[in-house]
Amino acid sequence: MPRRSPATRLLALFLFSAILAIAAGCGEKEETVNPDEVRNDRLVVLLDWYPNANHAGIYQAVEDGSFDKRALQVEPQVPSDAAAIIKQVAAGRADLGLTYASYVLDARENGAKIKAIGAVVNRPLNSIIWLKKSGIKSIKGLRGKTVGVSGDGESNTLNTILAANGVPKGSVKQINVNMDLQPALVSRKVDATITGYWNVEGVQLKQAKRPATVIPVDEAGVPTYDELVVIAKEDNLKDTRRTETYRRFFAGLEEGTKNAVDDPAAAFEALSKNYKDIQEDADFYKASLKVTLPILAQTNIGDNPFGWMDPSTWSNYGKWMKDNGELTQTGINYTDAITNDFLPGVPPTNR
Repeated sequence: MPRRSPATRLLALFLFSAILAIAAGCGEKEETVNPDEVRNDRLVVLLDWYPNANHAGIYQAVEDGSFDKRALQVEPQVPSDAAAIIKQVAAGRADLGLTYASYVLDARENGAKIKAIGAVVNRPLNSIIWLKKSGIKSIKGLRGKTVGVSGDGESNTLNTILAANGVPKGSVKQINVNMDLQPALVSRKVDATITGYWNVEGVQLKQAKRPATVIPVDEAGVPTYDELVVIAKEDNLKDTRRTETYRRFFAGLEEGTKNAVDDPAAAFEALSKNYKDIQEDADFYKASLKVTLPILAQTNIGDNPFGWMDPSTWSNYGKWMKDNGELTQTGINYTDAITNDFLPGVPPTNR
């Protein structure tokens, strides 16, 4: 964040104190400030990948002023190394980052001082996929077939799915196809794949007029999890000024996401302004947005605030990772990896 003059900092602290007092009295508040009175806080947000439908709420909030009205200058950045996002946030070289639940749990086991502070996509996108013309009717039909995976972790996912559906692991041949999931499937190198996203590969196959069966992994036997979460450096969560900025970030993201859901054309324009390939493959990105936007809005189902992460979900998923050897330490409370305390509408006194 930029350095600010003492006078501006005092004014900001006064405004934050007023916000805290209001929140303590009513339990909820609008996370807004007067941008004419407080210099914008700059937030560098590392994306998990190139801009895509999962990021629609962020880019919409940048373009429509949802962040501006909360005195935030949000800068989404494509990481030079997607595998280093957690390290960058933990080192303070980025304010926030987008990553995956499994990465968060693994990194924390290995000493990373980060926490997930809110969900962007709170359900699995990862899916098991096969072409209709393969003749496979159900997961039980994978017996004797070849399945393409993209790494050891996905082999665990596949093995869990097979066990849940009564298919012996040894009856299915697994081939690591790295990220060439769709080419391997279309070329018949494999009969099915695991790791493809229903809002990416599922959409691409449909547009290519290759009818496919696409089953999200949590509908096939794997515990559900938050697919995409926002992380912050753990030490920063003790700093009131920073955490109030995070609260305003989620309030702006909530508004931007709702605006994107209400106006998919505007969401497409917001994304395409920031990544030229989106214009070059507009039909795909518009179709991906169509199926993705509804689930972005679902991060505030029921009485829970926007961005809510269910502690029991993290506990169950962490246990599954441990049972499958992806985590090794014992006696770990996997819910320590998350906090919902900084979501909009959550009173600061809850901390």
